[in-house]
Amino acid sequence: MRNSSIIILASLLIFLVGCAGQHEAGYWSGRSVLSDRESVAALNVTANSSTLNQAERVRAIFTLFAHHVRPGFTAADMHSVLTDTSWMKITDLTRLELLAGWIPVDSGIDRTVFDLHLFSSQKDDAGNNWWCIEFSLSGPNRSVKDAVGFLNGNTTLSDNPKLEEFALIFPPPKKGFSRSPGGRRMEVYSKEGIHVYP
Repeated sequence: MRNSSIIILASLLIFLVGCAGQHEAGYWSGRSVLSDRESVAALNVTANSSTLNQAERVRAIFTLFAHHVRPGFTAADMHSVLTDTSWMKITDLTRLELLAGWIPVDSGIDRTVFDLHLFSSQKDDAGNNWWCIEFSLSGPNRSVKDAVGFLNGNTTLSDNPKLEEFALIFPPPKKGFSRSPGGRRMEVYSKEGIHVYP
């Protein structure tokens, strides 16, 4: 019994210490690496242009999220930014069912987490698609259909879901060393601000 109590207390202490870092001064004061000089209209055109290369289109989609989408958005708010989601036809959207390990956005019983892999047909030699937007919607057990509807601006979804958090997950660097989990730059957008894993 005594050993069980010690293990529970130790686990609780580790959890609290890990969470404390998110409330340190400066933790949520990051900045995006993406430029904010283009309009929503111009970025939507770039995102949907089949004549541009994948990198330019992904940059436009990431920039729409980084500089125009905010946690707390409703489906109507999303539609004011993602005015043309034709680019979603070549994405892979999945719901994260079982979470074992670290993910950049908070998961909890009051929300559902999704991964949106951009240009799912474009993979590297190992079969990986590196450009990803991970996001959570309010409400437990939301479906992929709910998430697609939300991103498309469907205002008839049950309980009017809101965007809780999202993370822009960049490909790993080709050279050098990255301290971020998985070796990739991640920009996490929360109601508290932006945190960057370099």
